[in-house]
Amino acid sequence: MPTWVIYSLISMLFAGLTAVVAKLGLKDISSDLGLAVRTTVVFGLVLLNFLCFQNVREVGQLDSRIVGFLAISGLTTTLSWVFYRVGGPI
Repeated sequence: MPTWVIYSLISMLFAGLTAVVAKLGLKDISSDLGLAVRTTVVFGLVLLNFLCFQNVREVGQLDSRIVGFLAISGLTTTLSWVFYRVGGPI
């Protein structure tokens, strides 16, 4: 089995677990607080990954088109969470 298939399956597993664990974590707190905690953890881990494993000089390659598409992606991620959270408790 190609390596990319294995990584895709692992990614699928974690994506599915994300929704379940998030709903469990929101049991006794507001969804906004849950989102703030979750986003802070994601930001910290992604930043650490970038600093440890990527070339920091790559930041110079950013242009308005790239940043724009990534910002739209961030917006759609946020909207998916907003509509997910109004789905109610498990």
